[in-house]
Amino acid sequence: MRLFFLFMLLICSFSSCRHSSSGTIEEEKPFKVNGKIDGTDIENFIFKYYRCENDIWVTDTISVTNGTFTVEGTIFPRTNAVISVNDKKVFFYLDPGEMQLYFKKDSLESFVFKGSKNQEDKENLEDQMKPLEDCFYKIRKQLASPDFVIASPKNFH
Repeated sequence: MRLFFLFMLLICSFSSCRHSSSGTIEEEKPFKVNGKIDGTDIENFIFKYYRCENDIWVTDTISVTNGTFTVEGTIFPRTNAVISVNDKKVFFYLDPGEMQLYFKKDSLESFVFKGSKNQEDKENLEDQMKPLEDCFYKIRKQLASPDFVIASPKNFH
């Protein structure tokens, strides 16, 4: 279920690359991500982001110096981005302006990303969906149980 909503969010962001909520065409604007990776000896990583204007994924190798890095470019709001460190990936949304990214080498999934309104909206949606996903998980688990018995209609009076 979570994947469905994230997929829909992704589709919406691609389809609205050039248009604002007011219907006007948006322009690409500069972005900057200042980042820190704790407890690492990583010298570089792959940073990818989508450029609507050219319909391409821009791929950069980013150097890490003393655990810090900076990434700059030009994007439309609601741009998808991916960081790849070794075989692990982190997905998030970029917005024009300055943002901060913090993560640990061994736990990329628990990153902290500040300065992107769209990333904040995505995280809020995930938080709101969590109780529903937990409920669906419990129901699926019960249905898969060998002890699960479907009651016949005659038992309902």
